[in-house]
Amino acid sequence: MKKGQFIVIEGIEGAGKTSAIKRAIEISNKNWIYSSGFPINSSWDRFVHSHPNSILYYLYFAMKSIKIKSHLSNGNIVIQDKYVQSVDSFLPDCRQLINRIARAFFSHFFVKPTLYIHFDVLTEKSIRRIGSKRGKEHKDYYRFLIEHPEFIESRRREYKRIYKKLKCPKVKIDTTNISIEKSTKIILEEIAKC
Repeated sequence: MKKGQFIVIEGIEGAGKTSAIKRAIEISNKNWIYSSGFPINSSWDRFVHSHPNSILYYLYFAMKSIKIKSHLSNGNIVIQDKYVQSVDSFLPDCRQLINRIARAFFSHFFVKPTLYIHFDVLTEKSIRRIGSKRGKEHKDYYRFLIEHPEFIESRRREYKRIYKKLKCPKVKIDTTNISIEKSTKIILEEIAKC
């Protein structure tokens, strides 16, 4: 049986991850499975979002990993839009003792990426992109980010630290001055190498 691939694409809001992922899936003409990091589809999802705490997000991704493992065992390619590294980048919450213990415990359930792709973008560009987003999902969070650029910058620094520590194939894409088409092309090329 062919082993599946787990591709994790991470980065701060406004880096262009979701747009590039969705375009890559369209172009690929393959049965890739898109897995959103923080959807708000079920009562559990809504509960986690209304009680933001790292321990709940780690539990959320541990539960989600069960479904991911099932897809991988069937030989599928799963494209994960944000994974546990996103939770790890939230400071100072993720550094609290209880959350570090939860991270260590739940890490046994997490799936190791076949490939980790990190989207980076300068804070100013992130804010402009976030400000242009339409729709109601996450609007309070986006407003918070626009009003607190230091939070975005803090997460960028933490993502850089996380990227250095990861022990899997990885690629960094700076999307500050490149188009969605270019970042989509990079995603497709990197996945083809796996």
